[in-house]
Amino acid sequence: MAGGFDSAAERMSSVVTGVDAEVVDLLATQAPVARDLRLILAARDVAHIALLCVGLDRAVASRSGAGGRILEPDLSERLGCVGRATGDLLAEAAAAWAGLDLAESERVVAGAEGVRLLHLELLSSLVRLDRVPMEAALDLSMAARAFERLTDHAVEIAERVQFVAG
Repeated sequence: MAGGFDSAAERMSSVVTGVDAEVVDLLATQAPVARDLRLILAARDVAHIALLCVGLDRAVASRSGAGGRILEPDLSERLGCVGRATGDLLAEAAAAWAGLDLAESERVVAGAEGVRLLHLELLSSLVRLDRVPMEAALDLSMAARAFERLTDHAVEIAERVQFVAG
């Protein structure tokens, strides 16, 4: 599994490098006006956020593996629920970015609160674990933290859409 994440991270790193080069080229040759400049800089920021998301996805996969095998069904379902909600929020942020859709970006920011509540419920459940090896509990809490950061990144992308549209 690590090989797939490594190649995805390499591809994403290459994309980010390409976006950075295009940004520098556009700034140097096009003399963009304020709205164009906001879009160019936001595109660079979103590319960097996407690269961070690839790294966090890798962390979730590696951290939740050992812990996920020892979870009771209820907690396993809660972990899955947080993962799905976080993934859905990221997909909505990507759609907002793809269409520079201000209304969609506002839905992402508003929806993040519900996803954050799911994160807190998961962390609360993890804190109450008493018959789980410490290493597994720590891995699961790190995975939960990565989901929290992914939610933050979805909000950052939505805010970049609002910045461009503003």
